[in-house]
Amino acid sequence: MKRRDFLQQSLYATAGVASVPLLFGGIPVHAGTQRFIRPDMMAQNDNVLVVIQMFGGNDGLNTFVPYTNPKYYQSRPTVGIPPTQVLKIANPTMGFHPQMTGMRNLFNAGKLVAVQGVGYENSNRSHFRSENIWLTGSGAESILHTGWLGRYLEFSYPSFPLQLPADPFAVQIGGTLSLMLQSAKGNMGITLADPDTFFKLGRNQLDEPVPGGTPYGEEYLFIRAIKEQSDKYSQRVNDAFNAGKNVGTYGSAGLAQQLRLVAKLISGGLKSKIFMVYIGGFDTHSNQSGAHASLLKTMSDAAEQFTADLQNQGLSKNVVGLTMSEFGRRTQENGSSGTDHGTAAVQFLFGEPVNSGVLGADPSFDVTDSSGDLLYTFDYRQIYSELLEHWFELPKDDVTQLLGGRYIPLPLIRNSTGAAVPAAVSEFELLQNFPNPASASGRTTIPFSLNAPSKIDLLLYDAQGRVVATLASGVYQAGRHTVDFSASGAAPGAYFYQLRVGEQRVTRTMLLRR
Repeated sequence: MKRRDFLQQSLYATAGVASVPLLFGGIPVHAGTQRFIRPDMMAQNDNVLVVIQMFGGNDGLNTFVPYTNPKYYQSRPTVGIPPTQVLKIANPTMGFHPQMTGMRNLFNAGKLVAVQGVGYENSNRSHFRSENIWLTGSGAESILHTGWLGRYLEFSYPSFPLQLPADPFAVQIGGTLSLMLQSAKGNMGITLADPDTFFKLGRNQLDEPVPGGTPYGEEYLFIRAIKEQSDKYSQRVNDAFNAGKNVGTYGSAGLAQQLRLVAKLISGGLKSKIFMVYIGGFDTHSNQSGAHASLLKTMSDAAEQFTADLQNQGLSKNVVGLTMSEFGRRTQENGSSGTDHGTAAVQFLFGEPVNSGVLGADPSFDVTDSSGDLLYTFDYRQIYSELLEHWFELPKDDVTQLLGGRYIPLPLIRNSTGAAVPAAVSEFELLQNFPNPASASGRTTIPFSLNAPSKIDLLLYDAQGRVVATLASGVYQAGRHTVDFSASGAAPGAYFYQLRVGEQRVTRTMLLRR
């Protein structure tokens, strides 16, 4: 193969090969590039994360159903799941969609946690923008161009790409490599649909004679050295595929087959840290019931089959699955027997290492945003923080750096003794009041979140630092809370509200206008 042909193929490769940034990600790396001095952190453990992306915005209310709340049925007279059909669990108020027997079985076996009300402040209802937010780990008002896991991988393996690990960092099944796996150095993973095709692509050789002692020759030899190392990925993936096996049966649907391939690669000894699979079709604006039921059955069955496969092979202690979807649906059904783009929704983590149960308050149809939709209980980055800190074992300060702020980890992962990873009782989050500015003759709402039951005080100060009112005081349970404040009689201007939990304090500004 000629050099120019190889470079052209490498720069534009997508579905078959998208792994090494120098060649397959379109990011040029020169022979003189300097290495970072941070030590390699990838070898700290063998833990694996499998991400299931649900494209389209999954309807969380019909996935994990508040079947004891009459306002759910008032909002959804047509698409609501009848209480007699809901799959009941130990939780007295919530249950699974009737087609989700697989995930209900995982829950009952202590291998699934449902995290309710996952979202972020000022939720965006655009598919493209909200998906970008979830993949990069940004806020609604900021735009990032690297993925949260891409940054983790880049941070954890600073010698990349001058030194390549024996196995790819991450493997995505099908498609063009996700933004979630992009870093400042380019792609941090490979895409794979057919291991045999991937293996054949790796056999191409650079056969052009190279003159020595020239800048061209040095760069070319550097490229060829990287190419030879990248060939090891194709060989390594093929070897793992041939060495691996599946124990148990899988459905014929695409997601099940994607997870079957992931299980086989893990079984074959591939040491990739992250696998990504996907299922689409969740944009259920019309005739939702049948289509949504089919999608949930596919996802639920595949998760159970994958977990059972790993357990039967003694591989389940180091693998956790995460579902993610860009937003939930509106509380009210529309006029087409469907639901439109909404806000917060349930997300699941599954596998033997998870701290099984239900986390977060049940959906509230009384306390909503200005559109009448669900307020979030947990910032989605709290899940990311938990996975980075307690699954991949990154130091707390490094997690804060990677996510651009401190997001309190949720107790989702068990430690080696089987107990939930303890969280500091005093950790909390105080959010901006809404609306802000607020009318001096109206009301405003102050949200805050606690990671564990805590004694709190919420105080309001005027611009001179004098306490104007105690807005809340007492012991509050873990989760998201809201305090309504009536500004009636207060003078317009700037105020401050402060949340105290133990010795820790956080203060935000509140503006009142006429």
